[in-house]
Amino acid sequence: MVTETDVETLDFYKAIRLKSGLNDRLSEWLVDFCAIFSEALARQLPFGVAIGLDSVHTARPERALDGVPDTAIGYRVVVGSHDTETLVVLARPLARGLINGLFGEKELEVQPQGDLTAAELTVLKYLMEILSGAVTECRIDAQQIPALARKEVFNMHRVGVFRPGDNVVVCKLHMEGAFGRHDWFWLIPYRLLAELFEPEKRPGEVQSPEQRASLEMLVQHMRTEFYTRLGRVRLNPQQIRSLKEGDLVILDQRVSDPLPTLIGGEETYAAWPGRVGNRQAVQIARFVRN
Repeated sequence: MVTETDVETLDFYKAIRLKSGLNDRLSEWLVDFCAIFSEALARQLPFGVAIGLDSVHTARPERALDGVPDTAIGYRVVVGSHDTETLVVLARPLARGLINGLFGEKELEVQPQGDLTAAELTVLKYLMEILSGAVTECRIDAQQIPALARKEVFNMHRVGVFRPGDNVVVCKLHMEGAFGRHDWFWLIPYRLLAELFEPEKRPGEVQSPEQRASLEMLVQHMRTEFYTRLGRVRLNPQQIRSLKEGDLVILDQRVSDPLPTLIGGEETYAAWPGRVGNRQAVQIARFVRN
């Protein structure tokens, strides 16, 4: 006879556990990532930085930010072939310590409160680009993992960062340098880790003529971003911080060369700039790629 005390209630709102094999592979990969990220930061900072992994656990999306201060700064970083969003979370003293270090400052007594300036936000994005580069360099099964820093997030506890129902893997890490030792977090959807570490091999699906016709109709009516790039230049954090109204920035584009023109983010044409009436325009000079 089964009594009420013998029955264990199943909590459908509890996050699923990481499989032991997946947990081991993720932990090994994160340790490698920490080493690569540390080396990359050391090349940009006037002091050394040690980065390490503390723990990994799963949580429901509404509980993933438990224990994270309200003043912490998040940054969306897309990872993988499907551009899945992850969230990197830095305590404000850590963020300011890193920003000051990237500015070349050795005096790192930081004020944790206060909004970041435009220059500081630019340097923060540069920091996330360094992190994204470390992710890409840290291969999985000899394959590069694309990563791209996207946008900072404030008031994370009020903003829905992950899809409802997504299980989130919370990776707690630490960073230690001239600014002291601080914890930081990387929140990753469980489905992304399953995609990266346990890719399923599915047989190709056969489309019916009706499905193919519907897809072709959809593609014909899609709109794709077309834009021309005037030029670009890379500035270091000190140069960014010193920019002021009226400054002249020389770009890498020669006036004798047509401008790169992109479709869907891929350079596709070269074009000459001009105007039609009171609107700017470009004239296609040649194809760059099919």
